[in-house]
Amino acid sequence: MRVRRNGSAQPTAQLGILLALIMGATVLGVVRMAQQANAWGPSVGDIVSFAHVRPAFSPRVAFDVTRLGPAGGNATCRLDSRVMRKTGGSLVVEAIQPTGAYVARWVGGATSAGARNCGESAEVLLKATDVAALATSAGGFGVDH
Repeated sequence: MRVRRNGSAQPTAQLGILLALIMGATVLGVVRMAQQANAWGPSVGDIVSFAHVRPAFSPRVAFDVTRLGPAGGNATCRLDSRVMRKTGGSLVVEAIQPTGAYVARWVGGATSAGARNCGESAEVLLKATDVAALATSAGGFGVDH
């Protein structure tokens, strides 16, 4: 800054350029983080394994999902982590749809008690938050948590 004869300061061009560069770098960093946010979610091939042993921190989650059937015959069924842990099995992320939905395959025992059970083998449609909640309940991603 230049100082005038009366003691007041006058901003210089260098200060304006510096502020513009800082603001540009901040905006660029925020945009870059937003672009990478999708990489933080589950990936194709991720496995959630429900062992009979209960992890130290394992909240119970239960929610309805869409079960994908042959020739578009979709139905609703229920995933209950308590039942899935009791019967054992694994959930594998098979694909991510353009809408952001996850296609996952369950293989194991029952997924819930009662008539809304998805079965011992089912292809289901999940949100990223659903996959993350199931992984938290199972103790993490992978076979050996």
